[in-house]
Amino acid sequence: MDLQLKGKTALVTGASMGIGRAIAKALAAEGVRVAAVARRIELTGGNIRQVTLRAAFAAAAAGVPIGTQHIMAAARTELIKLGMPSAANALPSPSIRADAA
Repeated sequence: MDLQLKGKTALVTGASMGIGRAIAKALAAEGVRVAAVARRIELTGGNIRQVTLRAAFAAAAAGVPIGTQHIMAAARTELIKLGMPSAANALPSPSIRADAA
């Protein structure tokens, strides 16, 4: 199926298993450059590398303040290599600008 996403860049959190992994693999199969973020990054790389070499990986937990800081740091580094994301989506959660206290 051609979703006309080839050449786009996506940041996928929760990419080590379940829906996150399925989304990352499906996007990679469509030719999307995938920046995959997961708490258990060791489960992520091999799954997505089976589909594409245009991927970057970072270990972080999106649901905690320090995790969002790690994601943003990884995004700055890795997404510059891949190209900025074409779209973003997230579940309702505290803003990354919110005070951690």
